[in-house]
Amino acid sequence: MAQQSVRCFSEAPNANEYETVSQENWYTPTGPVQFSGKSLTVFDADATKERRFAPWEVKEATIKNSFGLLSVYMFDAVFSLGQGYAAAQAFFCINYARSVWNLMGSAVTKMALLDNGK
Repeated sequence: MAQQSVRCFSEAPNANEYETVSQENWYTPTGPVQFSGKSLTVFDADATKERRFAPWEVKEATIKNSFGLLSVYMFDAVFSLGQGYAAAQAFFCINYARSVWNLMGSAVTKMALLDNGK
């Protein structure tokens, strides 16, 4: 008979098999905290050598606006939209650019602790 995995929870009758996992065991600092002048740099995105990925919100905006562009194109293939086609395509392009600009413009790229505690 094949061995099956057993899920254990804290309320389970055999709670002694339940194991808690601490996140601190997996965290490994990547570098020392840098002090320069009157501030203590906690995080600086420009100084990291790590691989950067696009946030999910940017991917979501890309998918939604791409579907919008494609839908307008397909709708125009069936029913001629005339000047409405260009307006609808421009709307989705401008909406995408605005969304990404707002998301990336408000991204946290540096955190510093000042000597006054702020």
